[in-house]
Formats: sequence, C-alpha cells, structure tokens
Amino acid sequence: MMRMRSLAGALIGLMLAMGSGHSQDFGMVMFNDSIDLTNSYVAQSAMASVANANAKANARRPGSTAGKKALRTLGFRSDPAVSAKVKARFRSQLVQSNPAQAAIVDAALKADWLKGYGAEIARPNGLDARNLADAYTAYLVASWALVNNVETLSARSIKAVRDTMRAAMIADPKISRMTDGQKQEVAEDLIYNTVLVMANRIHISKSGDASLQRNAAKNYSDLFQKQGIDLAALTLTEGGFVRR
Repeated sequence: MMRMRSLAGALIGLMLAMGSGHSQDFGMVMFNDSIDLTNSYVAQSAMASVANANAKANARRPGSTAGKKALRTLGFRSDPAVSAKVKARFRSQLVQSNPAQAAIVDAALKADWLKGYGAEIARPNGLDARNLADAYTAYLVASWALVNNVETLSARSIKAVRDTMRAAMIADPKISRMTDGQKQEVAEDLIYNTVLVMANRIHISKSGDASLQRNAAKNYSDLFQKQGIDLAALTLTEGGFVRR
C-alpha cells in the first residue's frame, strides 16, 4: 500500500499548528506550481509511454535482465551538494507559490524528506530511492491518486508502472548520456514533489473537504495535461495504467 503516514502526517500537523491564521490563503493544501516536467530531460517520452500503456504491453514487463540494466542506467550516486541545491530550489518554488507561508515551509523542510521518501514510499512499494525511473513512477502514481481521489494503492500496481517506466527510460538514448548529478537532480526534485503530493492527499483525506480535493485535483491534472496526459482518463490496474 502506498502510504506515508508519519512524515506527511507530521508536515500536515506542522501546517495546522503554525498556519491556522492563514489557512484560507491556500486551503491548507500547498502546491508547487513551478515544477516543469517538460524540461526535466525525459518527461515527455517516459511519461507518455506509461500513460499510453495498455494491458497487453504491461503484461510484457521487463524481467530480471532488464531490471539489472535499469539499475545501471537509471541509478545514481548521491552527492550532498546536489541534494542541497535541489532542496533550496524546492524551498524557493514553494515560497513563491505560497508567499505567506514561508515560515511553515522552512519548518517543514527541517524534516529529512529524502529519507522519509526512501523509508515510507520507495522501499515498501518496491521502488529504489536512487533510481530515476522509480522517482518518476512515485510522482506519477501519487499525482494520479490525488486527481482520482484514490486513497489506497497496491504495491503490485505500483511495481507494474515502475517496470513500464524503467523499460521506457532504458530505451531513451538521452538517459545514457546523463551524469549521476543530472539524474540525481531530476530524481530528487520529483521526490520532493511526491512527498508534497502525499501530504496533500493525507490532509484532504483527514479533512474530508471536497472543495480542497477538487482544487488539488485540478492543479495536478493541469500539470499533466500540459504533457498531453489526462490522469482522469487512466485506470491503475495490477498490470499498470490502462485507459478507461
């Protein structure tokens, strides 16, 4: 199940504790409107491949050999300097999107979002925290769940999307030309945004606020629509994404 109760719950608790006087500014749901999937190297080809996947294609998921190749091609060694750069940029983007909430953003970012992602999202769902395709997978699935108001996801479905995403990105020659630093930068940017999506999902679920859910769904739906991907038109099955 794709859950992230402790880290995301702590972030929401922090927002509630510090931001009650400003909750109407953004309905207690923070968006990062600055993430640009178009310019993140491989978004168009890889994301479109997953969005257009059908049941038959997903049935031919890559086996162990492809998995080893994915690890070599898509994996990266982490550089603390790159992590610091990504975190600073994410902080700047969030504050720009939510200017009245700078103190809340700074307090929330004191938590180790990368560590929380690895422990609570990646590993429980068969994802590698240092794999570019897996970072795309987590962000895509989490965004799909928010847009479609789905609270529980099976690990098998997530792994099916992961396998399709890995295969698509292995086949992209641009990937082999990326340095570890480039892969890390794109992956960690997606990871921060995945944690943000999950925090939004958890708050919406706890609050039961239909208006917040609609606003959040529209925000993430619009981001993917810019890539020609209609998240509302997809169904997540144990074989991966299929069109409704």
